Amino acid sequence: MKKYFSIWLHFAKISLQRLFEYRADFFLWSLVSTGWTIFSLLFYQILFLQTSNIAGWNKQQMLVFAGTYMIIDAATWSIFWRNIQNYTESIFNGTLDFLLLQPIDAQFRLSVRHISFTNVPRLIIGIILLALNLPTVTLSQVLMYIALIFLSMGVIYTLWFFTATFTFWVEKLDNIIEIVPTLRRIWSMPSDIYSGFVGAMLTIIIPLALITTTPTRLLLHQFRWQELVALLTFFIVLFGATRAFFHYSIKKYSGIGS
Repeated sequence: MKKYFSIWLHFAKISLQRLFEYRADFFLWSLVSTGWTIFSLLFYQILFLQTSNIAGWNKQQMLVFAGTYMIIDAATWSIFWRNIQNYTESIFNGTLDFLLLQPIDAQFRLSVRHISFTNVPRLIIGIILLALNLPTVTLSQVLMYIALIFLSMGVIYTLWFFTATFTFWVEKLDNIIEIVPTLRRIWSMPSDIYSGFVGAMLTIIIPLALITTTPTRLLLHQFRWQELVALLTFFIVLFGATRAFFHYSIKKYSGIGS
């Protein structure tokens, strides 16, 4: 574990150096990210001019939810977007061969090579939203909230990597990495907006609707253990399936290369 953490820090330093080399790009995309974040907040403000709650969530609770969503979204895009993009590209252009020869876990190497800092302003805005709208919370709640944020990010990452791995099997399928960004709409609103069969599907069977809702409920003193069990179980199963699918696909890819 220490070895892989050191490797991740090394990649992070390289990414930070690259940021200083391309400062203009960083400021431009940071401005774009900030603009979209402000637009999202204006949407909430306009929405609550028309109603006092959304599926039982009042304005203050929704702002805590929005802050949590921004934190998860910004962190996920910062750490994984470019890596998933490069992962599929490396399959098409053949550079994956070189990566597979390196003496570290291939999936780890493919997942952490690059870090983007353009979503840092969005992350900061999310934290500020929490600070301004949170009820009183304990240190243990904060620590558990952070753990739940990592769990939610893990679900998004494994789903993203799993879908990207289909690139091994279908030619010119590079746009498959757009599936997960599209699915973000599912967890951009509280899970309570879903009902009936769709609600059961998105909160029990494939609990994507809980990605933002579960950590937010903890801060609002409305935590539901059954939601944590559903989300954690889904992550464990999906992570195992992702690892198995990736290694099986590598064997197929190596067979073609030979």
